Amino acid sequence: MQKTWDTSFQEQIAAAAYNTAPVEALVRTVAHHLRPRVEPDAYGALHYLEVGCGAGPNLVWLAERGIKVSGVDISPTALELARRSFRQ
Repeated sequence: MQKTWDTSFQEQIAAAAYNTAPVEALVRTVAHHLRPRVEPDAYGALHYLEVGCGAGPNLVWLAERGIKVSGVDISPTALELARRSFRQ
């Protein structure tokens, strides 16, 4: 399974086609459930763990809003993409 996902991400890198946008459902959840309950300056107290983070678009989006994030993925290539996203 790891090889399958790693190959998929390597192909996406070659095509420059990996997803850099957060999942729309996550954006809606933050907008409708988190914002009314937590003040934006308190986001730093939150920690989001994503299992199967892929290239990390959700992690980057949340981190840009001040939320602490961690991600794990079976694909080393996906994790490298996520790391690169944070360096940019």
